[in-house]
Amino acid sequence: MPGFVDYGQSGWAAPEPSVEAFIYYENAYETTWARPRIKLHNLTGQYIYGARIRYYYSGEGSAVAAESWYPKGPVSLVHDAGDVYYAEYALAEPIPPHGYANNGSAIQIGLHRTPDYKPWKIQDDPSYEHGSAYGYVEAKGVVVLNSRGEMLNGWNCVDDGMPATTPASGIRALAAEESNEPWKNSTIAIYVENNGSDSISGFEARYYYRDATGTMEPPDWYYLGPDTASAIPSKVAAGGNLYYVSLVYNNVVLKPGKRSAAVKFGLHAQGWSESAYSASDDPSHHGIGTGQNLLVADSVVVLDLNGNLLWGKVPRPNFQNNVVASDSGANRVTRVGDMVYVNIDQTGYYYLEVVDAFGTLKNRIFEGTWNVGEHTVQMPASAMKAGRYIVLRRGNTILNWQLLK
Repeated sequence: MPGFVDYGQSGWAAPEPSVEAFIYYENAYETTWARPRIKLHNLTGQYIYGARIRYYYSGEGSAVAAESWYPKGPVSLVHDAGDVYYAEYALAEPIPPHGYANNGSAIQIGLHRTPDYKPWKIQDDPSYEHGSAYGYVEAKGVVVLNSRGEMLNGWNCVDDGMPATTPASGIRALAAEESNEPWKNSTIAIYVENNGSDSISGFEARYYYRDATGTMEPPDWYYLGPDTASAIPSKVAAGGNLYYVSLVYNNVVLKPGKRSAAVKFGLHAQGWSESAYSASDDPSHHGIGTGQNLLVADSVVVLDLNGNLLWGKVPRPNFQNNVVASDSGANRVTRVGDMVYVNIDQTGYYYLEVVDAFGTLKNRIFEGTWNVGEHTVQMPASAMKAGRYIVLRRGNTILNWQLLK
């Protein structure tokens, strides 16, 4: 399983299981829902109080709704790491000795994407089990915890020690600069390629550039024929002098081994001035090919239609000279709606701020001492403006930044 889970235990050597978990899917081929049925069997002679079930899913992002249909009750959604989340349901009744939860009936949970029920592929959920479409099988990817957070079942999910950065679909961007004069104008060709094993339904590609003088013309769309009509292009201001060309593929299913049709666009200043624009200043120009020589471009960003990052690196804001950015690569900040989860690995004095593309402070969400562990902060609505960044800082060192969409 991608991602990590910390249960407060000293290691991964789980104790002898005291609960068996079984899973069956009401309709494993449902395209817009995950509908697992989960049975829990108490293997001990004692009542188990406050048990919780965690069902892990991957790739659907934070815009998900969930509930327990039977018994009726709320289900919380929590980000684990990378593109992995889990839905957690807390049992209201204890599990009797050597008995089953919910009086022997399955606990029925439903999850779907919001707001318009985009496709859900349960087969890439870490909690999915092969064979569960035909009957109950052991739920090795489902976690059962007691009220103290101790694991009760024989969960055998492998932790690779790193957060997931891309979903199983293996999406990447290919790009090339076709202009012979990139010091005054660009002609950029972008493809999105699926080199994984799962299809992806809908995505967005972004090319970031800077307009230091404010004299850039809107992008010229050089090639948008029948093969690329499904790409909706636009220019978006990301704050300060940072902009991006957005290519949205709403109704495109990119199958494994396939590549989207090329979209080409041009960037130049008014009057084609050589002093007002240079492609070398563009964050997304780094590492792309030249002419017809396409290269894998991790400076071009690809997201799913929920805004989850599938590929690439979002450019950081231009911080002041006395502020430095850490290159540790550790993912410390996760935002789910208006809630921000911050992972701290060293006790210290921290700032959680919203800044613009120039690094100018717009909102200070938190300032103070944080101990090691995960901390939660709620963002005010006034801070969540597209094009700004949420930044975690310790002293003058920027530990993480994230572009608000």
